[in-house]
Amino acid sequence: MAAEKVRVWPGKPYPLGATWDGAGVNFAVYSEHATNVELCLFDSVRARNESHRILLPERTDIEALQLCLMGGPNKAHRGNEPYVGVHLKQPAVTPYDTMDITDIFTELADRTGMLERYNQMVNMIMIRDGRGQPSADFALNSDKKHSVEEVTEAQCRAATNGMFGLDWFKENGAFFMPYPRLQTYHYLEMRQKKLRYELPYQGRVKQVGDQLRQRIQEQGLQFWEPKLEDHGGLPACEDYSKRYETGPEYDLWLIPTRAIQYAFAMNAMLPATMEVSEHVMGLPQIQMNIATARSKGIKTGDRIVVESPWGKMEGEAFCREGIRPDCLVVTAHFGHWRTPYARDKKWPNMSTLEPNNIELTDAEGASSESVRVRAYKAR
Repeated sequence: MAAEKVRVWPGKPYPLGATWDGAGVNFAVYSEHATNVELCLFDSVRARNESHRILLPERTDIEALQLCLMGGPNKAHRGNEPYVGVHLKQPAVTPYDTMDITDIFTELADRTGMLERYNQMVNMIMIRDGRGQPSADFALNSDKKHSVEEVTEAQCRAATNGMFGLDWFKENGAFFMPYPRLQTYHYLEMRQKKLRYELPYQGRVKQVGDQLRQRIQEQGLQFWEPKLEDHGGLPACEDYSKRYETGPEYDLWLIPTRAIQYAFAMNAMLPATMEVSEHVMGLPQIQMNIATARSKGIKTGDRIVVESPWGKMEGEAFCREGIRPDCLVVTAHFGHWRTPYARDKKWPNMSTLEPNNIELTDAEGASSESVRVRAYKAR
């Protein structure tokens, strides 16, 4: 007998657990590391197998529509081997006073005369078949604007070789195909192509570290000596947060997020980028969980102070779901810019709030990117 269909509606991230709300059951689960959560329903307490298994939608980005890869060789979304496929992230709330980022990029491409080239890039990068190759059968017309729904429709059709579209994904959530676990390893491919194994990565790291140590010592340099311990034969792990213990009044973690406009420090000198960025929801503000803000008497638009033992900053609060209750989020690191335009923007940043320590700085210049802080309304 076929199992009865279960319809999944947008829910709320709180309270945690299963809660009857009068129309259905709201399920809210928190995990720091899970890539997805499946809800298993049983017909009775004695049932040994679930009657339904439902992939719960992710709530971090609660207003966007996006088709995402899952399983297979994609290292960022593993967890469903031996299957590979796609799942649909749907808006968990009705978008209010905002646009989907896909619609924003499409509008910018149209206004700047780049629509045809932009659509060609969308077809090449986003409209791909089940093998990960660009799909000519479902490519978008390059001389017209396409909404996020039209783009996602083409993605759904391409990913399933024309079997299913956006409406089907909205009801069913995901589409998977078998993917043998052995295909997630390089060994078979290396055997087929007669490739030999190179020096293991960590061995190469140690080799480079030994050479670097010799060159530094020849020049009489000492400041980088502690970092050379990272170039060992075996990776060492340390909880660096223990070095910066703070008092109980610092009850939040401040973390940064990267805006696509400034990925890898690009475009920081362009006035047009600044103008666009000021209209990106949450980018120039300090993002905060709604419940946490309510407990501190803070609401969206309030000027707040964020303080750590090493400094303080002031900015505008932006309260939203999707932010962990114990975290604040700011975009990029604008505090130490010396480039025109970027240095002139007094945007909230964490650079002035975390200690400068060479032991927390990696080869690319990134630091720990987290610091304990407290937040309160500006007087």
